[in-house]
Amino acid sequence: MCSLQRIWTLKTQFDTSALLEAVSTIAQGAGSAEKLSDAEFFGGLYPVPSQTRSFEPDRILVIGGRGTGKTQIFRALLDPPGRAAVVKATGVKLVHDPARILFIESFTSGRSFVKNAPSHPSADAIESALDAATAKDARKLWIGLSLARLAVDADAVKTLPSALRSRVDALRKNASSPRDSLAWVSADVERAFALIDDVDSAMTAKGQLCVFTFDALDRAANDWATLEIAVGGLLSLALDISRRCRSVRLKVFLRPDLEASGMRSFPDASKLRGYREELAWSTTDLYRMAFKRMGAAHEGGAETREYLEYLCGRSSFIDIAPLGWTPTSAVDEDAQNRVMTALIGKYMGLNPRKGLTYTWIPNHLADALSRVSPRSFLVAFARAAGWMRDKGGSKGSTPLTPTSLAEGVKEASKQRVDELAEDFPWIEEVASQLEALEVPCSQARLLERLKKCRFVKGHASLPGTDPYTVLEKLKDLGVFLESKDGRYNVPDLYRVAMGMKRRGGIKLAE
Repeated sequence: MCSLQRIWTLKTQFDTSALLEAVSTIAQGAGSAEKLSDAEFFGGLYPVPSQTRSFEPDRILVIGGRGTGKTQIFRALLDPPGRAAVVKATGVKLVHDPARILFIESFTSGRSFVKNAPSHPSADAIESALDAATAKDARKLWIGLSLARLAVDADAVKTLPSALRSRVDALRKNASSPRDSLAWVSADVERAFALIDDVDSAMTAKGQLCVFTFDALDRAANDWATLEIAVGGLLSLALDISRRCRSVRLKVFLRPDLEASGMRSFPDASKLRGYREELAWSTTDLYRMAFKRMGAAHEGGAETREYLEYLCGRSSFIDIAPLGWTPTSAVDEDAQNRVMTALIGKYMGLNPRKGLTYTWIPNHLADALSRVSPRSFLVAFARAAGWMRDKGGSKGSTPLTPTSLAEGVKEASKQRVDELAEDFPWIEEVASQLEALEVPCSQARLLERLKKCRFVKGHASLPGTDPYTVLEKLKDLGVFLESKDGRYNVPDLYRVAMGMKRRGGIKLAE
């Protein structure tokens, strides 16, 4: 292993600088799949098996937290070459041929991925349409919007029989209007379902499937109460359509907290659990994703690809259009360990007591439920490389250092807490009261801090404001973990940015 480090040290300073430049950019575009060009998007996409399985029509519910790739796979799903590339990259055998599936973009936030299609309705427009409404009204709204979005997808309309095409085309004007879509369905509910049935029959006759997709539902409304109604109505509709139709499905991409809230809104919600796919990332998947993005970088990408191929073996990477240069399963734990040892060193210090570099990073980025967000993983590496670059590069034998990785974890923690506060504004008040708390701590000590919280009225995302309820919500979100001895701990992912203290380990926050 030392010989690998010596070989890398003998390479020119430009090579080291190129590598740092490549690594520092790998988090660009994370969380912005809607805004990237096709080349940028697919160049940064590394698909995992759970994402591919989400292509199956009977996977009605696709669950993933912030930064787990919901919108990424949603966009890839809408692109035929992208679907084929994802299936090839993961090697997952699907029951249904993705080439025989017609995907209709029923809702996402802002502009449409479909060429020449109008933007999707704003949260304000949906709230106005669902003012004082129930989940039954939300069902009607989503039926109307889905049929209207079918009407503005020119390629999809071409697959329909001419008689059916004219009926669908009449709904084009409703594609960006929740109010008009809801009014159209409310005027004659049987008409709307008859149209769904006829689309189902047409697809069945052609041996095709029609799947209406929904993403970014957290931005479908500005207040939690309306959001619960909207999501609950959609989940209810999705389950009913799967029972009613042979060749039509709804596919809903949701955060875990919205799944729990939406399922409280209608009977039979538990039956959806048999139709769900949760996006999951293993440690090896996280590293392959990071390596792929390093190699795809505009600056330093070519040099970095050469470096990674030298360490892992040239045959460990293949070119898959439109994904580009992609790690295979040959980039396994052993290969990844070699890369991390060459990049940083084997240990996060002078000896094993500080931890293996390879495992230290995911361990310090995991939440209390042992989940690591790909976005946090990318941010940590990018910040580590940027910090080293700003310091003028490494003076040692490796391009990165344990100190730079600690800086990366600090940045990932800050971004993760900021994201959490966007979804749950009351987290800011909790963080202010937990500052300087030393963990692990007793439940009594923790509840004493939470009693001091003064929450602004209207936080519908918080079931109650008493300390016990707040603590349970924090456990559900992966912020706190209760140990067997009854004490509570907080992972570094949240502890660092929230200003809590913990004895031992590498100094991150203070």
